[in-house]
Amino acid sequence: MTKNNVRIQPSRFNLINISSGRAEWRAIVEDSVKKKDVLNPAFWALVALKLRNSGVLPRIEIFPDNLEWLLEVVVTEIGKTHLVVKEVNYSDLTVKTADVKKSIPKEFVVKYAGPHSKWRVINPDGAVVKDKLENRKYAEDFLKNHLIALGN
Repeated sequence: MTKNNVRIQPSRFNLINISSGRAEWRAIVEDSVKKKDVLNPAFWALVALKLRNSGVLPRIEIFPDNLEWLLEVVVTEIGKTHLVVKEVNYSDLTVKTADVKKSIPKEFVVKYAGPHSKWRVINPDGAVVKDKLENRKYAEDFLKNHLIALGN
């Protein structure tokens, strides 16, 4: 699938709230999806009809599995195979290098891998050492203890 054909899969798009005649939706996209993909009307081709009765200016909250960014949009046009969306808010959620504890070797990676695998620790070879950790602190603490056990 080329970048021009990126589409949201229906299983990754759900209604999260209806209030005051306005619907709020959530789209959890794959890590490879970029903001420009989401702003393309054709991106929404497989789910456009779901929004037919969503009231005035339905909102969509969009983020990738790895939680690197969050985009909020309003839908300004609903077609049979497209949505026209306008950006309301964009937040970069990546952790800056200065925020990462210096006691963790660069070769190891602590990252969020989505709602199923949650936070994981990855070794220098790319293998997952541990996953399903509830938050970044637990993952970093696990890695520190792992390194102590290895004698590092």
